[in-house]
Amino acid sequence: LEEIACGISKSNLLIVGTYRDNEVDEKHSLTRIKKEAKEQNKYTLEDIQLKKFDLNRLNKMIAGILGEKEEYANKLSEYVLKKSGGNPFFAITILRELVEQKTLVWKEERWEEDWEKINKVKILGNIVDMVLLRIKDIPDDIDRLLRIGATIGKEFEMEMLYELIDKGKDNIISWVDEAINKQLLEQSITEKGKVIFIHDRIRHAFYSKMSKEEKRKNHLKIGNVIEQRNKENISAGAIQESPVLFDLVYHYIEGGDKDKALKYILPAAEKAKENYANDEAIGYYKQTIELIENKGEEKSEKWIKAKEELAEVFLTAGMSDNAIEILKIILPSKENSIEKTKIYKKIGMGLFKKGNFDLGEDSLIDGLKYINEKFPRTKTALYFSILKELITHLLFSFFFKFFKKSKNIKKIEKHKEKIRIYNILMWLYALTDAIKFVYSVLRMLNITKLKIGKSKELGASICCYASLLMTIPFFKKAIKNHKKAIKLRNEMKDEWGVAQSLQLTGFCYSWMGKSNEALSFFTQAKEKFEKIGDIWELGMVCNGFAHIYHRLADYPKAIDYYNKYLEISEKINDIYGIASASEDLSLCYIELGKYKYAEKYGIKALNISQKNNLNFEYCIDNIHFGILELKIKNYDKSTQYLEQAKQINEKNTFMEEYTSYLYPYLADAYIEKNKNEELKIKDKKQELEKIKTACKKALAQTKPWQNHYGTSLRVTAKYYALINKKTKAKKYFH
Repeated sequence: LEEIACGISKSNLLIVGTYRDNEVDEKHSLTRIKKEAKEQNKYTLEDIQLKKFDLNRLNKMIAGILGEKEEYANKLSEYVLKKSGGNPFFAITILRELVEQKTLVWKEERWEEDWEKINKVKILGNIVDMVLLRIKDIPDDIDRLLRIGATIGKEFEMEMLYELIDKGKDNIISWVDEAINKQLLEQSITEKGKVIFIHDRIRHAFYSKMSKEEKRKNHLKIGNVIEQRNKENISAGAIQESPVLFDLVYHYIEGGDKDKALKYILPAAEKAKENYANDEAIGYYKQTIELIENKGEEKSEKWIKAKEELAEVFLTAGMSDNAIEILKIILPSKENSIEKTKIYKKIGMGLFKKGNFDLGEDSLIDGLKYINEKFPRTKTALYFSILKELITHLLFSFFFKFFKKSKNIKKIEKHKEKIRIYNILMWLYALTDAIKFVYSVLRMLNITKLKIGKSKELGASICCYASLLMTIPFFKKAIKNHKKAIKLRNEMKDEWGVAQSLQLTGFCYSWMGKSNEALSFFTQAKEKFEKIGDIWELGMVCNGFAHIYHRLADYPKAIDYYNKYLEISEKINDIYGIASASEDLSLCYIELGKYKYAEKYGIKALNISQKNNLNFEYCIDNIHFGILELKIKNYDKSTQYLEQAKQINEKNTFMEEYTSYLYPYLADAYIEKNKNEELKIKDKKQELEKIKTACKKALAQTKPWQNHYGTSLRVTAKYYALINKKTKAKKYFH
């Protein structure tokens, strides 16, 4: 039993018994052991879940351990069952405690129970608390060893102890064995020569016993030993790849060696950022900045670098306000034009993620000016520029061999920055201005193909080009280019880029009405963005899931995902996301007939859209209020809202997938209004002509969009039924 409890390997099968007990340390449960074994690729694992013992089984076990006949152990077993709840590991610990307290004594070839003493023994509520009782009586040498071990961490190598404690290997091994015997430590299952505290609370107990000064000295000593043992791994240029980098930072900070801490903490922050460990990266960058400022080196190159990279992590983690605040502080210190552009780009990204599109656009275009890229602002200039980029694109397609890419590194870096800015502008314009959207995509595609070549930027440009094709819509070409972008981004090891392309491929399939394919790509994108920790993008994936489930009429899932999108948007203060999620929730509740909820979310979205001049969202809000009024038979109000939406839509150039469904609902509102009004023959004829025109418009606007064309067919069928043309009505209904 003890062998199973300790997880000792038998041949190649690792058998580990765990009890589902709230007091079990999760890090030392089957989950941890499975993870370690999987990493080592060493064991076949079998999960054997052990049930708690009843009195009969517990009595057999206790009698077996004590070497007693079962009938002699009954009373003791009843006591242990009551105290342990049937957990055999806890039962063994209680038996050990009774023996050590001399309440259970071996006399004349059998165990004698002193029940007066047994009833006075303090049996705590769980195994760990029982083990902690033994710390009080532990010998000084073992106590010192465990205090040092606790300073190293949850687990530590025996070799480290030999260097930290000058008492000889034999003594150290003996003390460790005694600590294992007392259930304070256990041997690592997967790493020879390593021992582990059996519970965080036991480690914490020993760590807490030390004074502040003793902790500081121990940390410093440990840091120096780790540094000395790994001096080759942490040589210049290889610090960030060292496996002990984070340990060095921890021990030197706790040890109070600011110079050594500063040497390692910035690489540690960069490594955490690279691994998308956003919370850890933020902590390290903040500590770096504090250490630099304590040395009086504020505004130094290292300080600026730490600030800028902290801002980047804030942007990924959805903390745009924090990022923008930092970036505005360091902007004046940037003299190089490319460096200034980078700051404007990041500020623009932060504003975009907050839904502040106007200021975001201004910042991004200001950034382009510093690298001699002029963005056309007037309609005439835009149309001319689109024509120019289109001709360039076609010429390159036919005569690409004659185009020579730049070999000047500085020029290439400028071109790459242009692409990074256009990549943000492209998404901003996708929601606000289709003409600028088209220009941005063509411009970035031409720059990458003509000036840069195979790169992460080319992957981004192909992805954006595929997204442009979606809006036309040329779906087959769009899918082909999305897959091309995924392949290239994988080759370039652009993890974020792959996640973005997966997400947009999901939206492409969603627009095509292919739900299963869309869900597959959204699932892949979700996994990657969760790993990366990009909160804003994760919100967009939730939005994608919600739209699919909404169209499948799986309302519980749709509402759940819309709420997740809303929660993320509120957390990161993204006004566009808050409005978008609210209006989509409103439509869900309209379809469910829960009109009070629909109105509540609709008003919320409408207020945000009007306050922040979000024309696209304002258009959607009017569509949804028009549908709501149509459902509750307020036909005049319905037509007012839908006509307003039509007016806004036709003044702008929004993506048709998200607005074209207003036309069939407007025609439907006209039909219902006509059916419920008494009109003169002349007026009725005019109204029917108006409905017919509206139906034709609906069919034309929605024909490329599978998700909405059915609504137009249904409404057109209603029109023909209204004028008693039953054959045509049946045709459209079918």
